[in-house]
Amino acid sequence: MLNDSDDLTEPRRSLVAIDDRNELAWHIRDFGLMHDPDFADLVERAAAGDGEHSRLLRAMISHLDELIVEPLASSQPIDPPMPAAAYRFQPMSRREEMKANPFMLPKAVERAALSKGQPRLRPAVLTDEAARLYRCLAFAMHEYGVVMNGHMTLTWEQWGIRDHAEAAAVLTEFNARMAKWLKVDANGRRRKGTTATAWGKGEQFFYAFVHEHAANRGFHTHQLFRVSDGKARSFAEYAVTVLRRLTRVTTVPANAVAFTPGTIRDGFSPYLPRFKKNEVERCWIWFRYLAKNLSPHEFKQIGNQCALQRDIFRIRRIFVPPKPVTCADLFGCSENISIGAQEKAGFVSKVDSGDWTKLYTSSELDEYRMRMQQQQQANDVAAVLAQLQI
Repeated sequence: MLNDSDDLTEPRRSLVAIDDRNELAWHIRDFGLMHDPDFADLVERAAAGDGEHSRLLRAMISHLDELIVEPLASSQPIDPPMPAAAYRFQPMSRREEMKANPFMLPKAVERAALSKGQPRLRPAVLTDEAARLYRCLAFAMHEYGVVMNGHMTLTWEQWGIRDHAEAAAVLTEFNARMAKWLKVDANGRRRKGTTATAWGKGEQFFYAFVHEHAANRGFHTHQLFRVSDGKARSFAEYAVTVLRRLTRVTTVPANAVAFTPGTIRDGFSPYLPRFKKNEVERCWIWFRYLAKNLSPHEFKQIGNQCALQRDIFRIRRIFVPPKPVTCADLFGCSENISIGAQEKAGFVSKVDSGDWTKLYTSSELDEYRMRMQQQQQANDVAAVLAQLQI
């Protein structure tokens, strides 16, 4: 069973190993650990640096006495178990909804906005998207032995795009072009739009993303993806090239797109040993960061088990209602790990089987490796039998 202390051991070790305070501040901000009491000593060390990320971190924690830290969620999803009826609420009136959500417009204002051709606003609070994201990441491990080893953050206003639907369309085309790029073999050569040498055979593109709208950075997208070690640096370079073409931006601001994990010297570098050794743990940390806007009222029932989804997924971050969006969907993924691919393979995730205390183990990856080992043994036996002369 994976408890909270086990869950934080490896990420903490990887952060402790980072000497550069500015780089440490970047990882703490990216993982959303600036207010986590388990990392208070690392936050203090990172904030003492002179770099840009250290200064930003200092600004974020400048009023520590005013912070309200959410208590750590228990590894047990229900204590004590409660029936599903306990989580059912009476529907709120329109007046109550407007009081609870300051971004919600009166119906008359919505109708006026639509009559002027303005896009319709919709809430950006996650409901079923968090569970869909979890299933995609778990299925990638179980079916393909793939762990998402990259996290890309796109701030769309920096690319000159303020329309959310347009940003979503650009992201769709971007992912289609990156998928084509990854399919091509790269045998130690530089490809167009890059300066780094790429290595490795053609591969599938695995990705899943969540759109967010925050007051401090506007509409932006967090996307998790997988890229092989030999193509990582050139992938990041080509991604910027593709985005420049799609948005027609000539000079890319430094914070328009960010890739992690990485270093100042090497840039995006998931192949470094300290990043390779805890890929699974980092992937699940990213998942919980992307799921931070999950509604505190969403619950899940499996048989007699029932719990709030934020407790099931152990999301510690304090829920802050995001600003509304105008795009159609908040979540998306590559077709190879979509719900259709999962149903075709007969995959059932631990969140759907009720095995909630083991959500963040590597069991899916272990099952994949066991299948591959058994298949290899069967192939070896078949090859020996084929050579026998009877």
